[in-house]
Amino acid sequence: MKKRIYEFKYIFIETNTFNKNSGKISESVRDRLYFDLILGRGEFIEGTGGLKEIQCGIGGADGKTGWDLVFADYNYPEIKEHIYFLLAKFPINITNGVILSQEQKTKLRMIKEKLDEFVDRYYWDSYG
Repeated sequence: MKKRIYEFKYIFIETNTFNKNSGKISESVRDRLYFDLILGRGEFIEGTGGLKEIQCGIGGADGKTGWDLVFADYNYPEIKEHIYFLLAKFPINITNGVILSQEQKTKLRMIKEKLDEFVDRYYWDSYG
């Protein structure tokens, strides 16, 4: 039997907007969030150019404590890196997930386009 070992680097970038919206995330909730992201959890948000959302920190007596998080992820298997940009968090709406207006989606799509350019430039300048 041949043994293969794969090592990937996971990079989590928390934006200023992410950190100031709706309070702080505890280390245990953050660890769980990162684990869920590594496992590929999260749903695409239509009309945002590929951004995703995931629920985080659900619990408490009412079952509604937590956030819906908006993030972008980039996978580069050639260099064994997976990069996550945590963009924003909203108080949880347990029944519907992230509910965004068309204007919010347009702004998020513009942010995603700029992130795409930044990450592509970083990738090609560093490894291309």
